[in-house]
Amino acid sequence: MQIVKIAVFMFASATLIGCFGGDEDVHEYVDNIKKTSSGKVKPLPPAKVQTIEEFAAKDLRSPFDNVAKGDRVGSMLGDETSGAQDASSIVHAARPDANRRREYLERFPIENYDMVGTLSKDNYIWGLVEDKTGMVHPVKVGDYIGENSGRVVQIDDLKITVVETVDNGDGGWVEQATEIPLKTDTKG
Repeated sequence: MQIVKIAVFMFASATLIGCFGGDEDVHEYVDNIKKTSSGKVKPLPPAKVQTIEEFAAKDLRSPFDNVAKGDRVGSMLGDETSGAQDASSIVHAARPDANRRREYLERFPIENYDMVGTLSKDNYIWGLVEDKTGMVHPVKVGDYIGENSGRVVQIDDLKITVVETVDNGDGGWVEQATEIPLKTDTKG
């Protein structure tokens, strides 16, 4: 047992002796780095002064407001005068009923529908609208169509008149008349 203690002591002594001295080359390397490095950091560039600009278009109509869109008939028939609504034609409306069960034709924008004809029986008329997939749907006065709670208010041989309730951009709602004109066949 005595021999083991002596061996451990000798090994520990040899290890400790190896740790002392011989670090002159490390000190020399560190001194060399200190001499050759500048140790200076370039100053930061001056901060740019931000100018505050006032939003000049705050009193103008929002480009996302549907009220100024006008009716569909004028734009489709090339009538340049019906592109924008008069302020007198805008009627303030109540908020659309969010709890009302939505009808199938309310899933898509009203621009996706074309009038393709009418059906009538006993002085009652239905309008026929075609969606973008080519499917034809009958509508009657009182039915809803389009994404803006559009209600069919009139059907005749040349058009379907729909009154949509749209956000006026000021926290209120307005009613806006839109017409779906009879699609004319441009072929041949």
